[in-house]
Amino acid sequence: MLEKIPSIMKNVKKLAELGDAKSVARRLFVTNSFDALLTSLGVVLGLYIGGITQPSAYIGGVLGGSLTMGFFSGFLGAFFSERAERLKELKEMQAHVMKDLSQTIYGKMTRYVPIYVAFWSGLGVIMFPIIVVSPFLLSLAGMVKPGHAIVASVVLVNLIIFLLGVYLGHISRENKVKTGGTMLAVSLGATFILFIVSKLT
Repeated sequence: MLEKIPSIMKNVKKLAELGDAKSVARRLFVTNSFDALLTSLGVVLGLYIGGITQPSAYIGGVLGGSLTMGFFSGFLGAFFSERAERLKELKEMQAHVMKDLSQTIYGKMTRYVPIYVAFWSGLGVIMFPIIVVSPFLLSLAGMVKPGHAIVASVVLVNLIIFLLGVYLGHISRENKVKTGGTMLAVSLGATFILFIVSKLT
């Protein structure tokens, strides 16, 4: 069974290319990753302003929301919405040709493309917050001071958002440093606003 996984993944990737799903998956990946990173940033700054120093509180606060959002909204939400669109297209095509197409390439796309899109949609929501809390994992192990972990976490959020901007520049064939810098400016602005809001509440 395990030896079949690379072949299955290769077929799903081909179906995604045929179904023009790669651009959809990219958009969801970047958008959801950006949302997850800013949410993680808000949690970290909120706990910091609240005087919380226990690393476990930061880990639980960030990962609790990201894992829930990643699975239910990022993965399942994307899966069901993409599946509905693909089924709609398949049924319209079947009505047009008056033939069952469930076993054709179109039927396979309806079954597998939503999984591909959902995977990329949920990946950033789960993966990046884990990276963001990595300094707190080190702090929990006594390797990093809590204050340093907070700073490192905020830096990681802004660095990852910069890299997402570079990635968008690669896709759009624009200046990668410029698009990365633009995203970083937005992230730094959000950091400042979240810090002020956390101070006022």
